[in-house]
Amino acid sequence: MKRQTIAMVVVVMILAGILFYSYSNEPSRKEHFNVSISAQYDKERVITGYYLDGQIFNTSRGYELISLPEGEIEIENINIKNQNFYEEKEKYNITKNTRIDIILSRPEKVEIKTNGKNPIIVELFSKNFKDVDFCLKGSNRFLFIKPEGNYSKIRKLEGFEDYEKCYDGNFSLKNSNYKINITYQDIGIIGEEDYIILAVIDKDGNDYIERIK
Repeated sequence: MKRQTIAMVVVVMILAGILFYSYSNEPSRKEHFNVSISAQYDKERVITGYYLDGQIFNTSRGYELISLPEGEIEIENINIKNQNFYEEKEKYNITKNTRIDIILSRPEKVEIKTNGKNPIIVELFSKNFKDVDFCLKGSNRFLFIKPEGNYSKIRKLEGFEDYEKCYDGNFSLKNSNYKINITYQDIGIIGEEDYIILAVIDKDGNDYIERIK
């Protein structure tokens, strides 16, 4: 009888040890919370896409409810057909039931003003045009058109293959001005039909093109 009791105690202890080991080595279970997600542009909700945890979702005219584990997440908005919102990533820390409003932005118009002859001083302004590259070209009477300063030449951008050169501007226009000084050599008599053209292109391929001379 004693042997049976001892055997039973041993079995119980073994089972308890197995259960304790399994429990202690099981990944901690995170609490899940209800997260309501919408996308907004100019204070109105819009339908667009977003990328979260390896999956693509769509927003609606209201809030879309999903369950997410506690901790940090990253959401990137994704344009759907005919949209040109900036696609940007944002991190959120989920600690309770909450709402997330993805605030969308579109590239704002670039204003371009020029003065001076050689160099031509080009002043750019926009509310949010970002990660700017630019390309230059001119008519046959303008030679060696280039910006002053240490701008890196880049491969000609798609859609701008007929420009002479493209440059990595390495600047953004967010409620600010930026100046580019452009130099050149001219030959012959410059007429009304002659030109220098500047194309300003952002990180998503949006562009503004200006005849600056």
